Amino acid sequence: MKNKLAGLAVVATLVIGIGFFAISNIAHAASTSTLNVIVGIDSGFGGTASPSDFTVTASTTLNGAANVSSFPGSNGSPTAITVDANTPYSVTASSLSNYTVESSDGCSGTSQPAGGTGTCVIVEQFISTTTSCVATTTYQNPSLAQLTIASSAISTQLSPSTTNNLVGAWNFTAYNSPVLLNSIKFTVIGSASMSDLQNVKLMVNGTQVGATLASVAQNGTATFTASSGTLTTLPTGANNIQVFADAAGSPSKNFRFEIANAADVSAADGHYCNAPITTNANDGTLITIEQGQLTITQDSGTPNGNIASGTSVTLAKFDLRAANEALNLKFLDFYLAFTGLSTTTTNLNHQIQNVSLVDGNGHQVGSVIAVPPSGNACSGGTNAPNAVMTTNTAGNVYADCFGTASSPISYTIPMNATTVFYLKADIEPTANFSTITAALSGDTNDLVGASSGLSGSSSGVTGDALLLTAGNGGGGGGGDTASSTDNSLSSLTVSDGATLSPAFNPTTLTYNVTLTWYAPISTTAGLISATVNNPNATEVITQAPSLPGTATVVVTAQSGATRTYTVNFTVAPPVTSVSAAPATNVAGTATNVTVTIGTVGLTDGTVATAELVNAADGSSLTPSVTTTGTVSSNAASLVLNVPASIVAGNYKIKVTVAPSLTPNTSQTYTVTAGSGGGESALTKLIDEAVSATKLAIGGNYTLGAKGWNYGILQNNALPNHYVPVAGRSVGYSSKVSSSTFRRTGGATTRPITF
Repeated sequence: MKNKLAGLAVVATLVIGIGFFAISNIAHAASTSTLNVIVGIDSGFGGTASPSDFTVTASTTLNGAANVSSFPGSNGSPTAITVDANTPYSVTASSLSNYTVESSDGCSGTSQPAGGTGTCVIVEQFISTTTSCVATTTYQNPSLAQLTIASSAISTQLSPSTTNNLVGAWNFTAYNSPVLLNSIKFTVIGSASMSDLQNVKLMVNGTQVGATLASVAQNGTATFTASSGTLTTLPTGANNIQVFADAAGSPSKNFRFEIANAADVSAADGHYCNAPITTNANDGTLITIEQGQLTITQDSGTPNGNIASGTSVTLAKFDLRAANEALNLKFLDFYLAFTGLSTTTTNLNHQIQNVSLVDGNGHQVGSVIAVPPSGNACSGGTNAPNAVMTTNTAGNVYADCFGTASSPISYTIPMNATTVFYLKADIEPTANFSTITAALSGDTNDLVGASSGLSGSSSGVTGDALLLTAGNGGGGGGGDTASSTDNSLSSLTVSDGATLSPAFNPTTLTYNVTLTWYAPISTTAGLISATVNNPNATEVITQAPSLPGTATVVVTAQSGATRTYTVNFTVAPPVTSVSAAPATNVAGTATNVTVTIGTVGLTDGTVATAELVNAADGSSLTPSVTTTGTVSSNAASLVLNVPASIVAGNYKIKVTVAPSLTPNTSQTYTVTAGSGGGESALTKLIDEAVSATKLAIGGNYTLGAKGWNYGILQNNALPNHYVPVAGRSVGYSSKVSSSTFRRTGGATTRPITF
């Protein structure tokens, strides 16, 4: 409520109002109490009504009987009502055009105890978009505002268990003047459960207005109103109105948000003092919540390569994932395709026995087919080959099923989670096929949605061809050749999307994983998970105690034989690149070096430090040469001031981000000695030489390969025994504090000062 009312007071109560006071000195009966009723006006947006223009109705109890009294509102002394103590009451005020109840405090509830005094304050507000408006019934220049509504196209499908879905969109076009949108009621129709449409919110031109509704009401309405005043002001022109909601369920059901009646939109002219305007109804978009769907794929750890005779050999692994809702699997057809069998082969169970389907938790799915074929009345599948072999019939394909339409297995595949199925069989010692390939045939109406109750169908998928070999199989991740000795893994994965190197193979025992530096922040970073190839085997996972570190998986076969898989974790540094410009400098010259740093995973404001260090061992210089800055958008640009006192040599620029993180160094930074062509370079050479040798008066020094003679001036004259090379020589004054160097060449002498 705007602070337009001030100074309104009652006994034991401070009320914000319009400069009126009320003091009650009313005596109360022992069994009754008093209720003071005040009506105030918030005229911050204009308006001419007074409290007495509103009729107040009080529903109370007096002398044990219901009592209803009506009276005009008062802005002076409050209207005192005598009521029975400790009894329910309610007070309301009549409506008036262009006014709305801004607040109603103390106007319902239970009356005061005997002898007490309560206060009810109703504040009416005049609504306008500006501090002044035109109060008239003649709407000219401009005409009364108009508002037209048209629906906008949106997607007609969404998935259940999804959030913040766009479920309705309209174009509200305002003409002549801005339009005050006071409230809007949407009617929701369709077969979806209203309680499944949750967290409903209204957006106007990209901004939420009104409160978020917990769900659509059971009567199929979603109404948005302001706690006081208007929801929002619609400027002239097109306005984008959208409704968003979560879809908590109701797969295969539909719904539509619509503006069923023109009166469901309460709007007013913002120019003509909230003068009401009318608009039009509009249907929204019919949206269907998708029903459950099943995706079946070959698991990445499905066997390949060689197998040998043995029990419970894994022939194929398949991944099943249900979307939109959980699915009940009624039956599942499969087939085994053989190669290399002669036409004289007449007995299937000489090849395989005990065919089973097991999930990733070791649970049996359907019944074991001990001596195939099962004799089940299978549907045949949608992709099963035709050349089917039976107990006494030659062929190259064995087709069968787990469960049937009349005798379902009723296995539930959870929503949005991967379920792994292992197709297994005993490979008999008498088996003489060359290869065997396991596949799921795909079925029609073998699925039922757990929520929708609708039927669905599964697709077919094929495993890899496995080569039968003599002795113990293996090679390339083959099947469970002997459950008593199988201590291999069928899968090994790392959390947070990290990648094993090399890629997982059941016969590879050591892996490396490089984590980005910020991965250790995650509580799951570096966690490994594993699945044994044989359900009779067990695994013990030891996670890396810290990062960097090492994790292990010890697999123990049913026979007790063990195998250890090792995963070594390293952490990549946060600094990805460092460059310096310029990358070289000349001794004796101070230089500003721009150090550009690239990072990964750092938050803005992380401190970055650049330091010039010795190239050999990375030790700091004395005094240190360093600078700091901050990272922004995973980059930083720092200016490192390299002083003139740095002697020639090779250095590195060490970069550190956040003191606890691994540093990185740039390419070598070189400070070179000057070349003898000009005064500036020569000055740097002399400065270095003097600093290094601390020459005394009368001494001399030859600057090596540069070919310069060096001496100290005596009485500002060059000693005769200093012969210039190439016609040039150099002198040094004995006044070190104001050193002046002179270079002579022929008849020319020029001072060089530094």
